[in-house]
Amino acid sequence: PLAVFGILQAAIGVSALMALPLFGDVPFVNRWVYQNWSMEFASIQWSVFLVIFSLLFIPTFCMGGQFPIVIRLVARKLDTLGHSIGKVYASNTVGTIVGSFLAGFVLIPWIGIQNTILVAVVLNMLIGFALLVMSPGFSLNVKMYVLPAILVVCFLWGRSMEPWDKSVISSGSYMPYRIGDLSEAEAKTNKILFYREGTHTTVTTELSVSGNIFLRVNGKTDASLAMDMRTQLLSGYLPMLLHPDPESALVIGQGSGITLGAVEQFPVKSVDLVEISSAVIEGSRFFDPFNHHALDDKRLKLIVADGRNHVALADRKYDVIVSEPSNPWISGVGALFTINFFELMKKRLNPGGVACIWVHTNMSPMSFKSVARTFAGTFESVTLWESIVGDDYLLIGSDSELKLPYEKVDELLSNEVRGKDLHGIGVHKVRDLMSLLIMNKERILEFGEEAPIHTDDNSLLEFNAPRYIYKDERDVLVRQLTPFVKIDSSLLEFSQLDETSRLSVLKDIEATERSESQVSEIKRRNRVDGLLDQAKSAYEMGNAARAVEIYGQILKRDPEHVLAWLNMGNVLKGLERFSAAEIAYKRTLEVNPFYLFGNIALAQLYLTNKEPEKALEVLKSAREWHTGDSEISLYMGLAFSFQKNVELAVMELQNAIRLNPEFDLPYYYLGVQYLSSRPSLSKKHLKKFLALSAKKPGNPNLITKAQQLLGKL
Repeated sequence: PLAVFGILQAAIGVSALMALPLFGDVPFVNRWVYQNWSMEFASIQWSVFLVIFSLLFIPTFCMGGQFPIVIRLVARKLDTLGHSIGKVYASNTVGTIVGSFLAGFVLIPWIGIQNTILVAVVLNMLIGFALLVMSPGFSLNVKMYVLPAILVVCFLWGRSMEPWDKSVISSGSYMPYRIGDLSEAEAKTNKILFYREGTHTTVTTELSVSGNIFLRVNGKTDASLAMDMRTQLLSGYLPMLLHPDPESALVIGQGSGITLGAVEQFPVKSVDLVEISSAVIEGSRFFDPFNHHALDDKRLKLIVADGRNHVALADRKYDVIVSEPSNPWISGVGALFTINFFELMKKRLNPGGVACIWVHTNMSPMSFKSVARTFAGTFESVTLWESIVGDDYLLIGSDSELKLPYEKVDELLSNEVRGKDLHGIGVHKVRDLMSLLIMNKERILEFGEEAPIHTDDNSLLEFNAPRYIYKDERDVLVRQLTPFVKIDSSLLEFSQLDETSRLSVLKDIEATERSESQVSEIKRRNRVDGLLDQAKSAYEMGNAARAVEIYGQILKRDPEHVLAWLNMGNVLKGLERFSAAEIAYKRTLEVNPFYLFGNIALAQLYLTNKEPEKALEVLKSAREWHTGDSEISLYMGLAFSFQKNVELAVMELQNAIRLNPEFDLPYYYLGVQYLSSRPSLSKKHLKKFLALSAKKPGNPNLITKAQQLLGKL
């Protein structure tokens, strides 16, 4: 039995070690399934089961097989069999609790999931081989030569194992509509600004070339600077505007912090933020320039806890509660859309308090109706707002009559500074805001009359919503919504306007079309995108002056368009207008201090100008908030090379390769550094550069130079 126990322990470690690299490739399996198999929910679930089964069967089988073997070792006498089994069972239970605690609360936050599994693998293998050495069932030769050889092979295998690709792991490929993101992850299109593995979630904050920053939780985008901005801002502004005089507010879910920042734009005395994941709070720091540095507000109390538990158990009440959790198809999130939770929100509100919840349409039309009907049945006064047509909706309720104060909103929108947030999503006038109001309580109840009430007991969303990751019926929902849509001008409340002015405003509101402001904003964005394409075409055709002119037109329309500033800098640099290019790059970083592409472009400009000190200053500044980017290391290596500091240049170039072994440029420049001092290493790195460049050619001049240098070597 001792030998069998040792074999099972070792087999757990070896099989887990063999499977470990495959976990990083699961997203590619998902892509293959979506592209070559069925998109039905049942088929997807079967594919998930088969993948998990194939990866985990051997180690879990061996784990289960240990229990009877250990009982056989411990149970010496039949009359003490029960006592022996109890001791083994109790020890196993304690070990499970301690192991889970250490893995979840210590090792994973400290060294990550992959390294935590490696630690477990090492322990299993050491215990297993120690038991085999102690077992009399193996010869001395096996113990002295075979077992150590297996250990050495496993050690070398583990040492050669590359870390999981963070971009691929966080690509969210379990959702079919995110397959394009997996391709971006393979191409390393985006920059990872933040990555943290925790007990609840894996959180990633990424930066796209266009300047969009987005925060992903377990691969699913929960917040961004793109279209999500509408929902994030309206979730904060609308309930605060609908309350006559809010003094306290609760925000459930941090995301980008933009909703929190919107709430803080009002003169409230206190704001509580409840977020279950501390990693989300850390990752949201990259949104600070866009959320008014919401986490630094002195009125804020940060609570790392479950949102529903806080609403149920808090010892205070609020004037406004905003619930903006993740999607209902994620396990456990559906509990924030039940009548039980809505009633808890209602109890946690002060008299006249306002509750706001975000609802996504990535569910069945009946599920959406169920949430809407359930919320509308909980509060006396309810409105439904269309943040993004066919995607995002806001339900706002109160036990007092909801009124939107015209003068208060008009004053906010008329102020260029205070109204900047809403202007950025196309809301410039009261009419624009009212165009997003699509139903009052009466129409919501009529719309959802056939839907069941969503309760904790029936958990409709928990079991139904996941099916609609693979079955998109948003167009059906929009068609069913449309007959009930009516902009209710009676929501407006006037305090100063005379009768004639009121009638004029109401007439204007009645003439408003559904989501008019959103349509106008989409058209504006499309015009800007069209100008970007024109500028790119002009530059590619050799008309750089025309490209600069078009970028100027874009920046007149949108002075904070980060990609236009970057591209203008690139064109000006090509025209050798270095001072103007420097201004454009610096403006890029003023708009978005975390726009790493801007840091790198500015550093490249300084290196072109033979100003390595300035380049190092820019790159060191970027490294303070982003430590894991290979391009930062590459250009720091080049800057040190300009300064004739060979030791630091080599160190940074080696670091660039360590961070991204598939990045070709560091191999070339490292080959150049080694040219005279270590020709064999120079040859090795130049060959590697040519091999990688052949996969994605883009540096023809460097390829020619590398070939020439190799010829000399």
